[in-house]
Amino acid sequence: MYWNQESPYVNDVAILRSVENIEAVTSVAVSAANVGLNSDGVKAVPAGLFLARVGSADRYLPRDKTRSAVSTSVAAIPVNYPQLFLPGDQIFALEKFATLTVGGTLVVGERVYFSYKDTTVTYVLGSTSAATEATALSAALNASVGFAEKGLSFTNPSNGVIGIFSMVGGDNENFVSSNSAAGTFTLTAFADQGLVGTISGVDYANREIDLVANAAIALRSGAVVGTQISKLYGLNIHSEVYTNKPVCHLNAITGSSGVYQARLPYWDELLRERFPKLYVS
Repeated sequence: MYWNQESPYVNDVAILRSVENIEAVTSVAVSAANVGLNSDGVKAVPAGLFLARVGSADRYLPRDKTRSAVSTSVAAIPVNYPQLFLPGDQIFALEKFATLTVGGTLVVGERVYFSYKDTTVTYVLGSTSAATEATALSAALNASVGFAEKGLSFTNPSNGVIGIFSMVGGDNENFVSSNSAAGTFTLTAFADQGLVGTISGVDYANREIDLVANAAIALRSGAVVGTQISKLYGLNIHSEVYTNKPVCHLNAITGSSGVYQARLPYWDELLRERFPKLYVS
């Protein structure tokens, strides 16, 4: 790790494991007018952000995760990188959402199978209570490394209903099956969640997005929020400081033989699908 030589406000870290097989789109211009202040009050961004077209402007991808839960009675959303967002941005809950309802007559010892892409989780029923089994099942699914790597997240259930979040949705037809004759495991279709609100201002010091009105959708801690975009360019591997710099001309990496996932400020399965030549791990 080394300091960006222009300013002590941003750490530069090595984003690429290797400089081999690099593919890039050159000269994506991001102006200072489209960058907010970080929590130090400086127009600066960390290395490892993606570049995108938002409306008519090229920007750092305005997509982040909430630092804590947000209810529909508040108008502030805590995020990690407030400088990615600007007043006027429309903020959406970007993950698709489905529910899994446990019901029917459950039998101890019977098995339920959950398959997503190349990962299968087998769960053995431990009781006849739908509420008890939904709670245990949610914990078991969240504990799956394979599901977590593919961006699936499962909420603590209410009345036997588990919420499922995914950036790319899922295969509803094959996701769940069981050998239970009478127990039921009903999955709804994945659907978009919709608009959370419009940004009135950004509290950079407290790393919060302030909305014009209360949040239209309740958000869990770790929920993905961001704007709609029209194009994704690729990955910027350097930190940037906009002090006395009206615009930065950036290379957008679209392919690399190795990227450190832990060093990316943000990463999701939608980005993995969009950039299959970025080997992120």
